[in-house]
Amino acid sequence: MKYMVDTNIINWLVDGSLSTGDFANDASYVTTHIQHDELRKTRDSKRRELLLDRFTSLVDSTIPTESAIVGISKLDSCWIGDGILSCQSFTIAK
Repeated sequence: MKYMVDTNIINWLVDGSLSTGDFANDASYVTTHIQHDELRKTRDSKRRELLLDRFTSLVDSTIPTESAIVGISKLDSCWIGDGILSCQSFTIAK
């Protein structure tokens, strides 16, 4: 079974309120670039290093996000679409 790891899980592991012993042994832990990007934004350099080390030791693989958002998504880490172009138009009232 695969489980998605969110940044709060990594924080709880570093803080000690959660242990890897609480996780299933036969599971695979995945993430997207979003979680890694969030951890890299941690301002405290010591904590950032702890978070990224824990992240690296826990996560088995990184999977692409299901969609792309301009300015956030990494082109090599997201699905762009299924080949069907969809557009919405709207008007901003002044």
